[in-house]
Amino acid sequence: MYKYDSKSYILNVGINMKKFRFILSIIPLFSFSCGSNNDEFKPPISTKEYNHNVYLDDVGEVSIHSDLQNMYLEDDYENIGNYAKGNKELSRPVAINLSWGYGQTTEQYEVKLSEYEDMYESEYFYTAEDNIDIINLKVHTDYYWTVRPIEEELESKVGHFKTDEKGIRNLYISGVTNARDIGGVEVNGGGTLKQGNIYRMANADSITEKGKAEIKRLGIKTEIDLRDDSTLKKSPAGAENFYLYNMFYDDYSNYIERNCEAVKGAIKVFANEDNYPIYYHCKIGTDRTGYMTYLLMGLCGAKEEDIYRDYLFSNFGNIEGERTLHGSGVNDVRLYYDAINAFPGKTLQHRIYNFLISIGVKPEELQEIIRINVEDLDESIIDDLESQQALFIDAENFDLGYGLELENYYGLWHVKLTEKENKSIFARFFVENNGNFAIYTYMYSKNLNTYASDAYALYINDIQQDVADTTFKNLHCRATTGIYVAGRIATCHLDKGENVITLKNIANENNKKAYGAYIGGIVIIPLEENFVSL
Repeated sequence: MYKYDSKSYILNVGINMKKFRFILSIIPLFSFSCGSNNDEFKPPISTKEYNHNVYLDDVGEVSIHSDLQNMYLEDDYENIGNYAKGNKELSRPVAINLSWGYGQTTEQYEVKLSEYEDMYESEYFYTAEDNIDIINLKVHTDYYWTVRPIEEELESKVGHFKTDEKGIRNLYISGVTNARDIGGVEVNGGGTLKQGNIYRMANADSITEKGKAEIKRLGIKTEIDLRDDSTLKKSPAGAENFYLYNMFYDDYSNYIERNCEAVKGAIKVFANEDNYPIYYHCKIGTDRTGYMTYLLMGLCGAKEEDIYRDYLFSNFGNIEGERTLHGSGVNDVRLYYDAINAFPGKTLQHRIYNFLISIGVKPEELQEIIRINVEDLDESIIDDLESQQALFIDAENFDLGYGLELENYYGLWHVKLTEKENKSIFARFFVENNGNFAIYTYMYSKNLNTYASDAYALYINDIQQDVADTTFKNLHCRATTGIYVAGRIATCHLDKGENVITLKNIANENNKKAYGAYIGGIVIIPLEENFVSL
């Protein structure tokens, strides 16, 4: 016989019967009783359904959020400071209490919970009481449940309740703060970002055994660690797969440019359906994790308001200080907002899609992430993204002029245009339709006040184009990072068919400030309904 404490415990996974072959541990929920944390969300006792003397109390519609969280979710998303400031643990949801009646003495009850009325894929819980608290439910979801005395061959009728529609599914993982599911919000095209696929949290270095059991209950298979100082080799949370992509986080506020390789690595993990569900984090699950979330939610078509509210919800966690959308240094969301929105695209989804292609992510990886994570996906969204798709020509695909060589910088290849004039790089590409295109380059000069038009001459099919008369600094090139963010240097018309792009260093004795320039890649983005390919 399984031994348990009858007070405030649930059996998380499994059932001890011959027809089931697994048993899970019981987990205390000391601080998550609906009665103690949030009396107004106690399920009302109303209509009772009888079946063999077992009846269920009617639960109705319930909220997984605390009063404070609910007030924020109903307010303007930027008003987070009225509710939480990142210095106290307020991020946890409340438990939902299910109760029932049975006219006889019994040693233990088995509770089944499912998202399907036929009880398909049920989760099993055990208790000796006539009620149970259940934590970490999804938002905007119908749930069905039954109860039976463990020693009796009888079962209640199927009960039903629905969780609230507010689109942040915050979680309680013992030993981990700032935990939530990024799913549950509407996306471009009318679909929904799936719940139960992608989780963001703080690091799990102090996770408890109860927290690990909840990770197991959620089915989390993969952990991605984004900390720059981490040297871990396996998941502290007990996930089967573990990936470490060191994302730099320093005083220069340059983690967008320096972390392209980390983002590319993480994207590959998210593009593999076998890795799901996935949990990713940095130290406190806010800034680097927030950047990754911005990319993932935006790529899948979430609204900017929902992305920003998700970011600001971190203030309910104990994150060592308040976050706003207009912070300073490494906490300034505008760092990636400005860099990504500098790319053409009619929606944020288009701009993020092209930004990620511009750092070397494959379009098919991005499309797979969308297909995995968007419920009721309108496939025309993928077609539309492809019609506006960028072409990224990295330095390894350049034809180099005499005397030029490739160099590796932060994991990316680039070409140094030496202090000799008229050195050129060439690349061939194919356009399927006539149209107007924006030309971006990953470029860097030792002098950020150098004007791009003084450093380079641009030719398309041997016809010289106008180069932007602006400085490298204004083209998103920062002194500490080099060539990672592409700058728009020209707009030109291209005809259908093969084209040749030439970029020439025009520095000379009269223009010494333009010496020592670097080129890391060329990005060509259609401004109309054009599809570009190699």
